[in-house]
Amino acid sequence: MKGSTYFSTTQLFVDPKRSLWCHMPSIRFAGRSRRSDAARARRGAVLAEVLYGTGLKQPIRVARCMRIRSLLRSNSEARTDRVLRRALEKRGYRVCPSVRVSDVIDYEYGEATEVERDLLRKMHFDFVVTLGDPPLPQFVVEFDGPQHFDDDAQARLDAVKNRFCRDASLDLLRISSQELQPREQVSLLDWVLERWVAWREEYPGSLQEDWEDPTVVFDARHPYPAVLTMSARLLRLGVITLYARDRDIARLTTRNMRSVLVRCEKVGSAFVPEDEWQTVEHRLAVLPWARQSLQTPIYETAARARVRWALPAGWNAREQLRIADGNQDDLEAAITRAQNLAWSELPGTSGVALAEGLAEYLALRDVENWALQRQIAAT
Repeated sequence: MKGSTYFSTTQLFVDPKRSLWCHMPSIRFAGRSRRSDAARARRGAVLAEVLYGTGLKQPIRVARCMRIRSLLRSNSEARTDRVLRRALEKRGYRVCPSVRVSDVIDYEYGEATEVERDLLRKMHFDFVVTLGDPPLPQFVVEFDGPQHFDDDAQARLDAVKNRFCRDASLDLLRISSQELQPREQVSLLDWVLERWVAWREEYPGSLQEDWEDPTVVFDARHPYPAVLTMSARLLRLGVITLYARDRDIARLTTRNMRSVLVRCEKVGSAFVPEDEWQTVEHRLAVLPWARQSLQTPIYETAARARVRWALPAGWNAREQLRIADGNQDDLEAAITRAQNLAWSELPGTSGVALAEGLAEYLALRDVENWALQRQIAAT
C-alpha cells in the first residue's frame, strides 16, 4: 500500500540508563521513489515515536559490511614498522604508517594534471619518517610484495609514485622481504637505517665541493654488522679475516695454533649494473697462515647479492627504459635513463655498498661451513 510502513531486519539499541541491550524494528517506507514533503514528515514522526517514545537515546545499528581495519595491512608491513620504530624513535624520529600522498607532497596549481591530482589524493605511503614539531618528512618507505613486480598496473602506479617523490626531492626507499630477513639478528633494513643516522651525524648539511669523497672511509667505518658477527665466529674456528683485531691474532699465534690457523682474503668482486638492480659477486679464498710467494688456496668460494638501487619514474618509464636498452647511442640512452629513473637510496647508503655487504656475508657463511667440516674431520 502506498505510504504504508513495514518492518524489516532489526536494529540494535542500547539504553545508557539501564545498560540493557534490546532489539527494535527498523522502519522502511514503501511507495514512490520521489517522496513528498508529507511523506518525509510522516517518516520523521514515526522514527521519533519509535526511538524517543521508549526512552532509548543512543541507537547503534549493526554494520555488517563495515569494520575497523589496521593501518598495517600485512605481516611484512608490521615487521617493517617494528624495525623502523626500533631504529629511529629513540633518536627523536616519528614513524607514521599509511599516510596519504597529498598530505606529504603538494604540486603547484597548474603543474599537475587532473589525473595526477586524483592519484595524489588516492595513493598512500606505507610509512613516512618525520622529525621536528611540526613534523617534517625526512623520507618514505614502501614495502613491495610480489604483486608489485608481477602486476603491470600496480607497477605503473608505483612508477608514478616514484616520480612524485623525485619531483619533490623526497627520499624514497622501496624494500622487499630480502631487506627484512634477519641475518645474525640484523636485517639489511636495520643496517640501512643505522648508516643513514650515522651519515646525518657525521656529515651534517651538504658536502663542500672541495672535499674528497668520504664514502670510502664511511663504508669502512660502518660495515654490515652481520659480517662482524660472522668474522668473530670464524676467529674461534681458526679462520682470520680482514676484521680480526691485532690483539686477537697475537693471542691465537702465541697459543701454538699456527698449524691450524688460516686466513680468509678477498680475491675479487664483480659488479653487474642494471637499470634497477645492482648485483655484486664477492669472491674469497682461504690460504695457509704462513705467507709465501706462491700459495695454493685451501678453499675458494663466491657469493652473489642483488639489491634494488633505482626505480622507474613515470607512467611509461619501463617502456622508455626498454627502448634505451636497445639504443646504440650511449649518450641518448643515458639521457633517457636519467629522465626515467629515481634513486631508491638514502643518504649514507648505496646499492653497491649494500650488495657488497650482503654478498660478503654470504661468502663468509660458506667459509664457516667449510671450517666446521674441517674441525669435525680433525677430531
